[in-house]
Amino acid sequence: MLRSPQLPPANGINMTRFLTLILLLSGSFAQASDLRLPLQNLALPVSAETWNRSLNVAVSAVSEGRPAVALEMDLSQRFNGWCQLNLPATPEDPQINAIRYRYRGDGTKTIFTHWLTVAMPDGTTRNYASVIRQDLANTDWQTVTIPLTAFRIPGEAYHGRIRGLGFILSQNMQAPAASGKLLIDDLALVHDPAAVSGMIEITTDEAFFDLLDLDRPELTAVKEALAAKNMAAAKAAFVEHMRTREQPRFYMDFRDKEAVLKTYADLYGGDFFADPAFARRVKEFDAFTLRVDKEERHYPDGDVEWSHACNGTTFPWTAIVSRFWMFRDLGMAYWARGEEGHAERAWQYFEDFNRKWPVEQIGELMPHIAGWDHTMGVGERLHFWMLGYGFLMNAEASTTDRQIELFKRMIEHAQWIQACSEFGFRYGNHQIVETATLAEAGFFLEECRLAKTWRDTAFRVLGQHLDREVLEDGAYVELTPGYHGWCAEKFMTVARLAKVNDYSMPPGFHGKIKRMVEWLLGHSTPARTMPPVGDSMSMNLRPTMATAAAFFDSPGFAFLADGMKPSKDWFWFLGAEGVRRFEKLQPRPPEFLFYRPEPSGFIAMRSGWEPDASYLFFNVAPDTGQGHSHPDSLAVDITVLGQTILLDPGSLGYGNPMHAQFAVKTRAHSVLVVDGLQMDTRFPEALGGGATESLQWAAGAKDWPGEIRHTRRVAFVPGPGFFLVEDRVTGTGTHQIEQLWRFNKGVSAEHDADAKIVTARRAGACLQIRPLLDRTWEYDTVDGLPDFSGKPGVAIFRERTELPYRQVFLMMPHRFGEVPEVPSLEEVEAILKQCVTNTPVQR
Repeated sequence: MLRSPQLPPANGINMTRFLTLILLLSGSFAQASDLRLPLQNLALPVSAETWNRSLNVAVSAVSEGRPAVALEMDLSQRFNGWCQLNLPATPEDPQINAIRYRYRGDGTKTIFTHWLTVAMPDGTTRNYASVIRQDLANTDWQTVTIPLTAFRIPGEAYHGRIRGLGFILSQNMQAPAASGKLLIDDLALVHDPAAVSGMIEITTDEAFFDLLDLDRPELTAVKEALAAKNMAAAKAAFVEHMRTREQPRFYMDFRDKEAVLKTYADLYGGDFFADPAFARRVKEFDAFTLRVDKEERHYPDGDVEWSHACNGTTFPWTAIVSRFWMFRDLGMAYWARGEEGHAERAWQYFEDFNRKWPVEQIGELMPHIAGWDHTMGVGERLHFWMLGYGFLMNAEASTTDRQIELFKRMIEHAQWIQACSEFGFRYGNHQIVETATLAEAGFFLEECRLAKTWRDTAFRVLGQHLDREVLEDGAYVELTPGYHGWCAEKFMTVARLAKVNDYSMPPGFHGKIKRMVEWLLGHSTPARTMPPVGDSMSMNLRPTMATAAAFFDSPGFAFLADGMKPSKDWFWFLGAEGVRRFEKLQPRPPEFLFYRPEPSGFIAMRSGWEPDASYLFFNVAPDTGQGHSHPDSLAVDITVLGQTILLDPGSLGYGNPMHAQFAVKTRAHSVLVVDGLQMDTRFPEALGGGATESLQWAAGAKDWPGEIRHTRRVAFVPGPGFFLVEDRVTGTGTHQIEQLWRFNKGVSAEHDADAKIVTARRAGACLQIRPLLDRTWEYDTVDGLPDFSGKPGVAIFRERTELPYRQVFLMMPHRFGEVPEVPSLEEVEAILKQCVTNTPVQR
C-alpha cells in the first residue's frame, strides 16, 4: 500500500498554508478517450497569502487568442509556493493514462513539480506526487505529456477520477529571489499509447534477464542456461561474467589487489586504509551507527530508519545517509583487509534499504527528501553502489542472489534518472550529479539493452549544462566555489570514463571543463584555497588541481597542487597511470597576478603566487538565483603574508542553526550596510577594473532602497604592498552607514585609544585598518549577531550622516613587530585617481 504524500487534502484545505483555486472549467471530449479541459475567462486575478508568500493566479489570453492560467509568485521571502487547480467531476474512462498541457516560463530559474488529487473508489481523495521537475527558463510554449504511472497512482483508481492538478513552485534560494510566472494552457486528460514513464520495477528474475542483450557473445552461457530453463545457472553465469569481464573499463580494476595496493603504497607512501577518519567511519558502519553532522543514530539490529526526520539542527537525514557511502567504505575495508564481516554489513544495509524503499515508493512526497523523490540522492546512491561493487564482488557474502538483486536495483535507479531526464533540462547541480551517474551506469551496465540510451541521454544533458550553466569565463552559474568544484569533478569523472571506453563526447566538452578549473585557479588564495563565498566552505584547491593537472596535462594546475598528488580518493578514478602522469609534469606558476573574469564578477588581486603573498578578493558577482548565493555584494576578503585576515564565513553547514541565523545575512560579510538593512537581490553593477605593474583595481556599485547607491572601489599597490577601499554612498536624507570588516577565526584585533586604527593579527601577519577621512563615527566590535569565530569577530565603523557619504580605508599589511610606512592622504588620492582606465580582462 502506498502512503499518501504529505500534501493538503482536496477538501477542507487549511487556508493559512495552501491556496486552492476553484477554476470553473467546462470540458468536452475532443476525441475518443481524450478529455480536454479548456481554460475559460474567469473573474480573476485572485490572490492570497500562502506560506508567507503572495501567490497570484490570473487568466489572460496568452497565445492564439486562448486563455491560460498564469501563476505568478512573489519569491522575495521564501522559496516555494503551492497551488492546486481543482478539476470538475468527469466521466470515468479506463483508457485515460496521461495528463497533457502546454506551459511556458518567463525565463527565471524557478522549478516546478506536480501532484494529482484523485477520487478513490471508496469516496476519499488522495494526493499522488511526481518527482518530475521542470523549470521556467524556457520562454517558448512547450507541450508535456506526463503519464499517470509517473505519479504511481493505482490503476483501478485513476480512470477518469482526477480531481486536481497541483504545482509546487520553488527557487532554492537562501537569499530573496525575483518573482516567476508559469503559464498553463490546453489542459487535457488523454489516452496516449506512447505515454509511458520509462520507470522500471524488476520484480522477477525473468524480467531482469529480459532487459539484457543476450546476443552479446560474452553472455552465451547465460543465454544457454535460460534456454534450458535453468535460472540458477543463468544467474551464476551472469555474475561470473561481471566478475571476470575485461570490458568495459570502469575506473580502477580491483581484481589484482596486491598490485593495486603496492602501486598505492609506492605513490602515496602508506596504507590508505589505516587513515584514522576512514577507520572511524568503518567502525561506525560496522556497528550500524550512522552520523549526519553532529547527530548520531545507532541501529544495533541493522534495522535502519532511513526516513528519520532531522532534529531541527541537522540537514535532512536521509538525503545524506541514503546516498550509501557505507557501501563503498565497507566494501573498501573488506577488499583491503579480507575481513568478511565488513562485506556482510554492506549487504545488510543494501537489503534493509531496498526492503523499505522499493520502486513502488516512487511518487510519494515523503518528508525530508526520503527514498526516491530526491533524484540527486538516487544518483549518488547508484554511484556508490557501483563503486562498492568493485570492492565487494569476490566476497563470500556477495552471493549470486545478492549480486543479481543489486544489478536489478541499479537498473531501476538508472532508468528512473533516465525517465526524469526525458522531461527536459533542469537548472542546478542536482541534474548534473544524477546524470553524471547515469553516464557511469551506461558504461558499468553495458550488458543492459538500455545502457546506450543512458549514455547518450547523460552526455546530451551534461553538454546542455556545460553550454547553459557554465559561463563564458568558466564559472559555474551558482557562483558558489564548493558546488563549482563538485560539478567540475563530476564532469571530469565521466569524461575520463568516456575516454577510456572510446565514447565520443559532445564537441567542446573538455574545453569547458578546463575553463572551470582555470576559473578556480585564477581566484586561488596564497594558501591554495578558494574563498568560501555563498553556501561554500573554504575549499582546498590542491586535490582538484592535482586531478585536473593529471587529466589535462597542465603544468599550471600542477603548480597550484603545491606538491600534492591527486587525492587518495581520486586514485581509484585516475588509476596508477594517471597519477604517474601527474608526477612527470613540470609545475609552472600562472603568468598573471590580476584576475577579473567576465561575466562571473569575482575579482582577485595578489602580490604573487608564493604561499606568503598578499591577496584581495572582491565580490561583484550577480546573484544568479540558483539557490546558494548570499546577500554579500561588494564584499572584500584580504590575505596578508599568506594569512587570511578578512574572510567571508561562507556556509557553516546546512544543519548548523547559525547558517540561517548568521551566515546568510548581509552582516556576516565585510560590506557596507545602509540603515541596518538586509541587502536585496538586485544585481550589483560592475564598473570596470584593470592592472598595470604598479596598480591593480576594480569597482562596483550596489543600489539600496530609497534610491541610494553605494559605489566601492578597491585597489592594490604591489610595490609598498597595501590595499585601498573607497566607499561612496549617494542619495538624499540622513542615514546610518556601517562599514563592517569581518575577521577570520583565529584573528585577534585591537584598536588605539582614538579608535582610528584597528590592527588585526593572525600568526605573525598583521593588517592595519585605517579610515583616512576625518568623520564623526563610532567604532564597535559587537554587532548583536552570533559570531562564528570568537571575539572580536568584526570591526564596525558606524555613522549617522547626511548623504552623500565618502570614506577611504587604508589596509596596510605588515609583519608583527614591524612599523609599516604609511602613505599620506595626498598619495592615496593620487592613486585613486589612476583607477579610471578599464583594461582588458586577464585570463
